[in-house]
Amino acid sequence: MKNFAIICDATCDLGEELRKEYDIKVVAGHVKLPDGSEKKTMPGWNDFTKEEFYTGLKAAPNSYTTSPANVAEFSEAFEAIVSEGLDVLCMTISGGISGAFGFASEAAAEIAKKYPEAKVVCVDSLRFGPGFGLMAIRASELRAEGKSLSEQLRNPMLAPAAKAKLEKDLLDIQNKFLSGQQAIRNEMMRSQQDMQGLEGRLLKATTEDLHKRIDDFAEKAGYDLILDVSAAPFAKKSLDVTPDILKAMGVDPATAKGSKDFDNEGK
Repeated sequence: MKNFAIICDATCDLGEELRKEYDIKVVAGHVKLPDGSEKKTMPGWNDFTKEEFYTGLKAAPNSYTTSPANVAEFSEAFEAIVSEGLDVLCMTISGGISGAFGFASEAAAEIAKKYPEAKVVCVDSLRFGPGFGLMAIRASELRAEGKSLSEQLRNPMLAPAAKAKLEKDLLDIQNKFLSGQQAIRNEMMRSQQDMQGLEGRLLKATTEDLHKRIDDFAEKAGYDLILDVSAAPFAKKSLDVTPDILKAMGVDPATAKGSKDFDNEGK
């Protein structure tokens, strides 16, 4: 028995074979590409492979924009059905993340004015992707069992109370996810602050140790003054005590980082 058609938006994630098997029609959405061109989107990878798409998305994440079918496109799809004497059950992605349900509802209101005897029912699936597609498949199975559109609306999965509960559950999950994200960000900030503090303490300890070693070297060698190379634009090679200080620190000047610079001093 087929007294109504089932229409979904393009986010239902039903490939062509499943759409044919369960006789589910899809209204295409839109994607705008980095080059400014726009393509209509359907479940599946028709215009480019998923590897090409995700590679491009990774390279330019802000250069892709998507949008659902608009009011005119939903209206055109509905009219093609009701003009054949069939009613319409339109299911859309969750209204919380897309405007598809609102656009479909506006289109249904337009069709009601033009075809008063037709029935176009729009249902917010409160889902996206496979979960949404499975709802559409179940609706098709009930239709095949002879259930009318009115009986479909008595389906507990489509009842307002069930939808309200599911919406609350989804909101709770979303809040927990956001709280988890915030906790991770806070922990990362604390770790970063701890790391900065540790780096500061290590730098201070290293600087203090270096000064102490230089002081010990100067006292033992009988020097009254040792200058940093940055404070002496020129000095004879014989005055450079860097190799001696390195040796006092247990470092081989020949293998120490920057030893070539020491060799070039005064040349």
